[in-house]
Amino acid sequence: MLFRFPFGLSLSVKHQDMLQKLYTEYASFMLRAAQSILKDDHKADDALSESFVRIVANLDTISHLSQGQIKKYMLIVMKNVCFNMLRKEKGIENIDDLNLSVTSPENEVLSRDGENRVLAVVKALPDIYRDAIYLNLILGLSTKETAESLGINNENVRKRVWRGKKMLKEMLKKEGFSYE
Repeated sequence: MLFRFPFGLSLSVKHQDMLQKLYTEYASFMLRAAQSILKDDHKADDALSESFVRIVANLDTISHLSQGQIKKYMLIVMKNVCFNMLRKEKGIENIDDLNLSVTSPENEVLSRDGENRVLAVVKALPDIYRDAIYLNLILGLSTKETAESLGINNENVRKRVWRGKKMLKEMLKKEGFSYE
């Protein structure tokens, strides 16, 4: 792939190579994340393009990150671009006002109000559990992909997801949800 930018912006050969490598390694991963958030393939393609425009501005910073940190950074950029697109589309100022739904079968059964309560509880989890649950369960990344994104090993991902689900279940019980 050859990267060309408007307005006379040019990249050094080093940065072009780095951008090519980032695109080759992470574009499909980022696109899946965007499709999961936006629920629209065309918007996901736009989000991928916008993400790489933002990434170009930070290539020097990225070059100092580890492989796991890069993947996590790429996902964060994509997530922020998607959320910004949703905000603009819906005219919403605060991300918490977005009515984002989780596409697991259990949550599809819940009412809109129930979904919002569940999402609020997920957001209240400690960061280490929330990130593992978000990547693994909500975005549907494999344990290996989640581990790489968070810079931890597969066993830690499994433990964090298990503990996070346990905490989530207890928090949801307090919110009035029951499980059979």
